[in-house]
Amino acid sequence: MTKRIPLIILISYIILGLITESIIFYLFPFTGLGGVICLPSSIILSIVFGWILYKLTQRDISKPFVLLIALCFLTIQFYLELKIHPQDFGGSPISQIKDFNKALTNYDKIKFGDFGSLTKSEKVIYYFKFKDKLPKSISTLLIDRNNITSAYDISNYGNDSISYDKNKIDFSYTDTTIRIIENPNSGEPKKSEIPFRNLLKQKGGGYFDRDNSTFYNVNENDFTFKTGIESVFYSYLKMAKRASRER
Repeated sequence: MTKRIPLIILISYIILGLITESIIFYLFPFTGLGGVICLPSSIILSIVFGWILYKLTQRDISKPFVLLIALCFLTIQFYLELKIHPQDFGGSPISQIKDFNKALTNYDKIKFGDFGSLTKSEKVIYYFKFKDKLPKSISTLLIDRNNITSAYDISNYGNDSISYDKNKIDFSYTDTTIRIIENPNSGEPKKSEIPFRNLLKQKGGGYFDRDNSTFYNVNENDFTFKTGIESVFYSYLKMAKRASRER
């Protein structure tokens, strides 16, 4: 090889190495303060692997073999960067990838009424399977009593129009309170009343009933993707044409 080619390969590899880190940041953006280690780590790995390639290309080695080594280095670097890439919540990047793979195996088991009990990856499948049936958003009411949590989905259609499974939960209102009945058709329904009439309109928040040691939390999901990995997974589902409809 000419003297210029090894230098070009070194620079090219460093650029590609930094691109791998930008891809990881796109897929898993919630690094928190731990994210400060990502760029320096990527720079160091890119320079180290790039320097090894630089020294190899100064020898009489065929171009295809050099490209193969470069591909192996990029793969190793991508994996190492995934391993050290921090996440404030949702688990490590590798565990999230495993969760998306696991969600695919549960594709046919996900039903329209399952939203509140689904993982992040399963919710992407939910969006895809039922995109023509979805309301404007779904709020999940979580009721925690003595570390036992029950989840109830409330579909929001706009203009205060909501829908929910009245076999699981029901609501009524006074001027200042909301009354909640869980399992209203059972022999022993759980009844509660809290002085927060607009509880179900919360985007993300709740109310703590100190007298009964019960926490009511509402999380609204408007079917937008919060991370790049969710968007990529959704695109994969579209390409795989695995859409189905609940019959």
